[in-house]
Amino acid sequence: MAGKKDRTQLQTLFKTGAKPSEGDFKDFIDSVINTEDDGIEKPSGVDNPLKILAHGDSENLFDFYAKTTHTWRLNQKPTGGYTGLNFETGGVSKLFIDSASGNVCLSITQPTARLHIQQSGSENALRIDDETGDRTPLVVDADGKVGIGTDQPSKRLDVRGDVGLSGTL
Repeated sequence: MAGKKDRTQLQTLFKTGAKPSEGDFKDFIDSVINTEDDGIEKPSGVDNPLKILAHGDSENLFDFYAKTTHTWRLNQKPTGGYTGLNFETGGVSKLFIDSASGNVCLSITQPTARLHIQQSGSENALRIDDETGDRTPLVVDADGKVGIGTDQPSKRLDVRGDVGLSGTL
């Protein structure tokens, strides 16, 4: 077999009067999803969504590709983590939602808070911009410094601008 055939190629092999070979039948059978082999099923009924059976220890559900390059994986039981919904790339979790607690985490698979961010690298851990985008209202930088009214905090807590506080920090 010289590679997979598309629908047009397969239809040509099975036109009236054609004599498909054993290999042609194999190509045809291999071109369709088999619910038993592939673990994908559409249960009957309008309200029943597509059913996808997880595979392997990590309970992998989907792999995403850009042409032939593997880009993302969706699984339910990431290595060393809890059970939940996990988006990973290159074997590293980027977003995880814990099934038991509903806790959400970024770059980690064992959340200990409603939102848990595992800091890595030199990027800010958290940044919240206001609607007008003038000054950054809230930043937690890579060193754990918190900036309110500044995107480059110089102390553990750096508050700048009119904060409506009486007294000094």
